[in-house]
Amino acid sequence: MEISRRDAEAVTRTAVSHVANRARSEVYNANADIVQKPQYVATLNSRTTLICASRDGKLYDLGKEPALPAHFRCRSVLIAYFEVDEVGDRASMFGPIPANTTFSEFLKKQSKDFQEEVLGVERAKQFKSGTPLEKFVDKSGKVYTLKELKSEKPNP
Repeated sequence: MEISRRDAEAVTRTAVSHVANRARSEVYNANADIVQKPQYVATLNSRTTLICASRDGKLYDLGKEPALPAHFRCRSVLIAYFEVDEVGDRASMFGPIPANTTFSEFLKKQSKDFQEEVLGVERAKQFKSGTPLEKFVDKSGKVYTLKELKSEKPNP
């Protein structure tokens, strides 16, 4: 019974996220004269998926942004991007973080254990040695297997 409640809650949250993100997208498109671009914003914690982590902070042309939710239980959002001189803070489980901090920048400052919790041991080693998060997923959001990452060209 508990599994059914959890599943129902997850489906509901994902559906609400879809409707909210679709509504935001419609507002941005209707105000294309003032909304410069939508910006992908992922949650900064250890439960964030690689697809969302790799897209965090990216700017997209209106109408060409990835659909949200990106996956089941996705917490990411697209926000209207405006050039501003001063940027506020972004909330996280670690306290306030400058709003323009990407997930990648956030992850670089975390402990080895935290990086391994988020990425897994092998990907964490690659990330620590300079591999950007974008290299762990394809454009559609599929996470490359470790075998694909070791090959010269992961499968598209």
